[in-house]
Amino acid sequence: MAREDVIGKPFWDTYWWCYDPQVQASLRAVMARAAAGEVVRYAPVVRMKDGLATVDAMFSPARDASGAINGIIGFGVDITERKQAEDTLREKEERLALASVNNGVGIWDWNLQTQEMIWDDSMYALYHIRREDFSGTEEAWRAALHPDDLARGDKEVADA
Repeated sequence: MAREDVIGKPFWDTYWWCYDPQVQASLRAVMARAAAGEVVRYAPVVRMKDGLATVDAMFSPARDASGAINGIIGFGVDITERKQAEDTLREKEERLALASVNNGVGIWDWNLQTQEMIWDDSMYALYHIRREDFSGTEEAWRAALHPDDLARGDKEVADA
């Protein structure tokens, strides 16, 4: 929609994408909250002319010089592609987590500058440590190793 199609026109004339009665009802409630003085963020999945889309919208009361509310300012951005990418990433993370937990594989990062270790849930399960009991230090990791594995662990760290 071009800028000239929106500027100065009533809200319902510009939000032509809102064909869904449920979205219209919730949008009316959002608008009422904005008209009462609240800034409202709203991200519905809407039925567009060419299919479904996710719109990230924000509505704010417009005030005159005296501070009285005299309108609503709103904008929306189509975030469908971003939402789809986030969903795809979340699905991949879930599959990776399932694969690692079920196969005894843990994933971790060790920042050699800060010496902080970051473990995934599989690492905690493999080491039988609760997340809240692990400080993320090399000493904490070494303490979790079986004494018979400590020399090998030290050698592998040195080799790496």
